[in-house]
Amino acid sequence: MADRHSIWYAIITYVPDQIRYERMNVGVIIGDKYSQQISFKLLSSTNRKFNNFFWSPLERKTYQVSIEYLEFLLKNIQNEMSIFSVPKYNNTDWNTWLGAQLPNGIFISTPHTARTSNDLSVFNNLIQTYIGDQFISKAEKSASLKSSVFSLFTTYKSFENKLRRNVKVQPAINLPLKFEMDYVYQMFKSKSPSFIQITPNGGSINDWYKNTFTLLNKNTDNFRLNIISKASDYESSNSTLRPLLNDIMSDNRVSPVLVSNKNELSELDNLLIEIKDSKNISDWDIKRSYIA
Repeated sequence: MADRHSIWYAIITYVPDQIRYERMNVGVIIGDKYSQQISFKLLSSTNRKFNNFFWSPLERKTYQVSIEYLEFLLKNIQNEMSIFSVPKYNNTDWNTWLGAQLPNGIFISTPHTARTSNDLSVFNNLIQTYIGDQFISKAEKSASLKSSVFSLFTTYKSFENKLRRNVKVQPAINLPLKFEMDYVYQMFKSKSPSFIQITPNGGSINDWYKNTFTLLNKNTDNFRLNIISKASDYESSNSTLRPLLNDIMSDNRVSPVLVSNKNELSELDNLLIEIKDSKNISDWDIKRSYIA
């Protein structure tokens, strides 16, 4: 059973004019202290929630600039795997945490805490409560496979000491290339890493294939590569993924996992058991040439 753990969340609001002081909730941030990661959702200026909110095209443009800058700052926090303790945060503290002034008109609430065994469920409930489901498109409501896997992994406290996330990998020492692996762990009887890669959507699948092909062909070491994909993407009659994944699976170091329901992820049970039985990060003896 997944462990219940503490998370924090905060609501993002926007005030286009300090005199009118009309406010609207435009985003949600959620953070998990165990994974040291954040997730967030921000509304674009074209969202229909703003139809009668902005008084001029200039106000709409100003909002778009502010929200894009906030997104940039939050993505930097995600990449740096930085988190803060809660609560008692005001705008001054948010400026310190972000490493920059909050954009014009943006306000972030004092963080609140909650306990959960499913970060994604809490995140979706916050969006429904504070932003409104009716303002989120079907595509946005359908969480990506990567988000679902991340949410699953964060429900296990022990994984904090077993997995590293967003690791840069160098396929060969003499190649000035670095690829990002979603996760890495190490089994007790292995001196090589076990990677986890989640296949992306859309146009980035070709770049993903090229990077993975390079890693497999330029490195002969006995690492393991677990590739998690949606079964529907693989089985589709016009699938772009299937021929690429079939080619990569010809390498015996690759272990594919096809997920039929990203909300249940039952096909990952064996992988979860393996991660639970893997080494703590402090005990890794992975060759440093792997991780750039």
